[in-house]
Amino acid sequence: MSLQMFQLPKFKRKDGPELWLFRYNKMANLNQWSVDIKLNYVDNCFDSKMQLWFMQQNFKNWNQFKNAFIYKYAKKVNLDKIFVDIINFKMAKSETVDDYIDRFENKRMQFNREIIKNQVQEVETPVRFTNKEKATTSTNNQKAETKSEQNVNLKNEDAGLAISENGFIKFFTKGLYPKGLRRYLKVEKPQTLDKAYELLRDLCDSDDETSSDETDYEHQGEK
Repeated sequence: MSLQMFQLPKFKRKDGPELWLFRYNKMANLNQWSVDIKLNYVDNCFDSKMQLWFMQQNFKNWNQFKNAFIYKYAKKVNLDKIFVDIINFKMAKSETVDDYIDRFENKRMQFNREIIKNQVQEVETPVRFTNKEKATTSTNNQKAETKSEQNVNLKNEDAGLAISENGFIKFFTKGLYPKGLRRYLKVEKPQTLDKAYELLRDLCDSDDETSSDETDYEHQGEK
């Protein structure tokens, strides 16, 4: 059996890294490749400039490559703006519950992706020191402490923007319209966002069935 049974997609920046990774993984699975083969072959899908980047990075495993690849080629997004969008999220008066859930879920996923990408960059960010700092053992100890402190500070900075599951439920509920939907979720007190989605969808389905039954009853009365 030849190594490549299915043609692999060439990476085009306009597609975005996540969409391309989905296509590449799909073809690699069809080819029944191991993770090591998948990593060794991936640069064949790149142009010469990207191949040079891949060679210089000397990736040790697939996840290391994937995280660096997404961070390098993903469209840069203002995390602060996404955070503000979520805490001020509102349901339009003419919007259905399903459409509101879809919009909120897309925004939540976008926020979580950016948090993960930022954390990957922070872990891989090197700390540079002067030659003088490298001269003594005590300074070497100081370097380790400085690097540790830098990583902690960066993580704390992201932690300030982190949103817990309860936080997402709160912002999702606050944006609902009309008020009756908000009151309903506050009474039900869902513990997860998925449960909140389920409760609202069930409520709306129940209302639709009631309206349909009332309409059928009115038509029967007219007869």
